[in-house]
Amino acid sequence: MSLRILTACAFGLLSSGCIPVTQPVGDIDKAEPNMDLIGSWLDEESPPQLWVVDRPEVKGNPKGLMRVRIVAKGKKIEDARPNDTMWFFTSTVGKHIYANLLVPPDKPEASIDFGKEDGYTAWMKSKNPGFFIAQLTLKGPVLTIDPGNQTAFEELMKDEKIDKNGEFYRTKSGWLAGYLEKTGPAKIFTNGKGKNTLRRLKEKE
Repeated sequence: MSLRILTACAFGLLSSGCIPVTQPVGDIDKAEPNMDLIGSWLDEESPPQLWVVDRPEVKGNPKGLMRVRIVAKGKKIEDARPNDTMWFFTSTVGKHIYANLLVPPDKPEASIDFGKEDGYTAWMKSKNPGFFIAQLTLKGPVLTIDPGNQTAFEELMKDEKIDKNGEFYRTKSGWLAGYLEKTGPAKIFTNGKGKNTLRRLKEKE
């Protein structure tokens, strides 16, 4: 298992699967920041974790690129390590929202930091950059993250005759968004397994 897979698994989204693709859902250059996600969230599963979503101003980053950091409940968010931090943008297809996580490349480019100027440019130029896709459902103060069903997605890729580029399936630009728009997410998402449920924290919590 590569460094980037380990990083994403440590992030807690991919315990039961992942949707690994070379092209995201939507256009990262046209994406807007999802302000509904900004703030602090609590994952009450054992061990409880604090998730903080923000959008740092970083020269060279696309406008819609956002950051999420995760620490154990009771820890300061400043204690988040590089492996506890992921960068993503969101896109909407129909009535559904998807998070596109930018996956750090393998060594030697693994030191890429999206929080620094030109980090995104370096990632774009790195070998085999890719994305993990998750479905987001926001209902009031509750956010549900569905990492997808890897087995179902692999079967879909086999049926569509889409092969892999390293760890990522070679989806063409716009293909996954088109598929989700036409068929909906039920085949590869909403499988009920491996979901993360977060609760928004109030300022004084």
